Amino acid sequence: MGEKLRFQANARDAFTSELTQAGWLGGPVEAACMVRQGQSPSLAATMVGVGVLKLFKSKGAKDLPRTFVLAVGADRVVAFDGGGHSRGEGTSETYHVKVDSEEKGSWPRDQVRMTMAKKGITPNAILHLPGSDVEVALPDGDAEEAFEDLVVALGGSAEPSS
Repeated sequence: MGEKLRFQANARDAFTSELTQAGWLGGPVEAACMVRQGQSPSLAATMVGVGVLKLFKSKGAKDLPRTFVLAVGADRVVAFDGGGHSRGEGTSETYHVKVDSEEKGSWPRDQVRMTMAKKGITPNAILHLPGSDVEVALPDGDAEEAFEDLVVALGGSAEPSS
C-alpha cells in the first residue's frame, strides 16, 4: 500500500484538484471520480427486487477493485483503489473519500473510452478498456457532476445512450 489521500468530495473539482496536488499522474488531472463496477438498478427494478440482484453481480474486471477512482491525465488513464461514504443529512451531507496511491490499472489515454448508459438510481456508464468493456456506476449521487466530467473527458456524452 502506498500513500493515502483523504478528502471531502462535495465540490465538482474535488477529485481533480486533490489528485493533481498529490502529483500521482505526473501532471494535471483533467477529470477523476469514484466508480463502482456494475450497474446501478432503476428505482422500479429495486422496488420489484430485481435490481438488488444487480448489486451482487460479480465484477466485470477481475484485476480492478469493486470500487476505484478513475483519473484522466494528459497521456494516460489510471485506476486507484478507493472508497467513500456520506455523512450527515440533507444540505449538511458530506461525501468523504479515501484513495490509495498504488495503481490498480494504467492505460494509454487514447485506448480508453467511456460512454453513458441508461441511468439507474445513480448514473451508469460503460468503461471501454483495451480488451474489455466494464459496466460502472457512480457509487454515491454526491459526485454526479464529476462522473459526467469523467465520461466527457474519455470521449463520451453526458447524456445516456438509448
